[in-house]
Amino acid sequence: MASAFTGRSCLTIRTLGAFSVQQEGQAVPGLASLNSAASRLLMCLLSRRQEPFSVDELVALLWPKGGVKDPAKALVALVYRLRQALSAGKGRGTDYILLKQHRYVWNSQAPCFLDVASFESLCQQAQEADGEDEQISLYQQAFSLYQGDFLPQKFQPSCVMAAASHEKRLYHRVIGRLARLYAARDDYAAIVQMCESALTLEGTAEFVYELYIDALLRLGQPAAALERYQTITQYLSDALGLCPSPQLHALYWRIYQALGHAPAPLAAVRASLAEAEPSPGALLCSLEAFRGLYQFASRLTLRSGQVAFLASLNVHDAGGQAQVPALQLLTHVALQQLPGDCVVSMYNQTQLLLLLFSLPYEDCGRLLASIEQSFYARYDGAPVSLSHELAVLDAYPPTHKEDAC
Repeated sequence: MASAFTGRSCLTIRTLGAFSVQQEGQAVPGLASLNSAASRLLMCLLSRRQEPFSVDELVALLWPKGGVKDPAKALVALVYRLRQALSAGKGRGTDYILLKQHRYVWNSQAPCFLDVASFESLCQQAQEADGEDEQISLYQQAFSLYQGDFLPQKFQPSCVMAAASHEKRLYHRVIGRLARLYAARDDYAAIVQMCESALTLEGTAEFVYELYIDALLRLGQPAAALERYQTITQYLSDALGLCPSPQLHALYWRIYQALGHAPAPLAAVRASLAEAEPSPGALLCSLEAFRGLYQFASRLTLRSGQVAFLASLNVHDAGGQAQVPALQLLTHVALQQLPGDCVVSMYNQTQLLLLLFSLPYEDCGRLLASIEQSFYARYDGAPVSLSHELAVLDAYPPTHKEDAC
C-alpha cells in the first residue's frame, strides 16, 4: 500500500494542508509549480485514486474553457511528462499512472508515501482495532497526519472538492472518536490539547468548540470555557448570522451555573427566546403572554395607524357546556389556517382568542367562517355549536394604571 513507503528515497506526496511532491527530499522538477498542467493532472488522479478517469473527464477538468486544438493528444503528452517526473527515469516498474480500458487511474501499488492514503489507512485500522490503547494510538497518528484541507489550492475541480469534503468528514470523525476515548478515561486535558491543536487548522469548527468547552468545564475552568464560548458565538453571529447550536446553548448555561455571574451574550438570549420548532401557521401562546401581546399591539396600532383585530371563536354543546376535544380540534384548525403573524390563545374551556394583523375586516370575517367550516368537516364528536365575534383592536392607551403593561 502507498502508506507503507516512508523512506527518504521513495516518492513523497503531501496533499493535506499543502501540496508538495518530493523525491529524496528534493522537489520533483515539473511539479514544483502548483499551477502547472502536470500538477493539476496529478491532483485530479489523487482525488479519485480508486476510480479511473476517462479521457473526456480529464480533458474537461484540465481545460474547462477549451483552448486546446487536440485535447486528447495533449492529455497523452501530459500523462507521459507526469509519468517521467514521478518515475525519475526508473522505468516502467515504477509507473504511477495506469491506463486501463482507455481510462487513467493512480497506481496505489507503486512505491510512494502519500499522506492522504496513510491517513485513511490509519483511520480504518483504528476502527477495526480491538483495544482502546491501540485505537487511541492509531487515531492520534491520523490526527497528527491531517495538516489541513485536502489540496487547498485555487484549482478546485469537482473531483477535488468532493475528496476534500470526504477527508474533512473523516478528520472530524477522528476528533469525535478520540474525544470519546479520552472522556472514557476522564482525560479531559487530552481533549483540551487536541481541540487547541485542531483549532489552529480550523478556527471556526463549532463542534470542536463544543468538545473544548465541555472539557474545560469538567476540568473546573469555567472562565476559560466562557472565553471560548464568546469566541465561537461571536463568529457565528457576526460572520454567519447564526444563533448558537442547542449544544452550545446548553454549555452556556453550565458556564453560567459554574460562574454564577456571567452575563448572557445576546446570541444566547436570542436562542433561548426563539421557538423550538417554528411553524408556518399562527402562534399559540398562554393567556398571560396573549395579554401582553394585546397591550403591545394596542400601543403599536396607536402609533402606526395600522388596524388590527381581536376575535373570539366559541364552541359549546346544546347545554352550554364545554367540550374539550372540540376546543382542541378548533385550536388545531385555527393554527393551521391563520397566517403566521396571527396569535391564538385559549381564554377558557369554551373560547379561543385571536389577534389578527395585516388583514382587512372583510377578510377576517371570511377567515373565521372558513375555520368554522373546516372544523365541522373534521369534527365527529358530540354535537356542538360554533360562533365568532370580531372587533377592531382598541388603539388607545390604557386609562387605568392596573391595565398598563
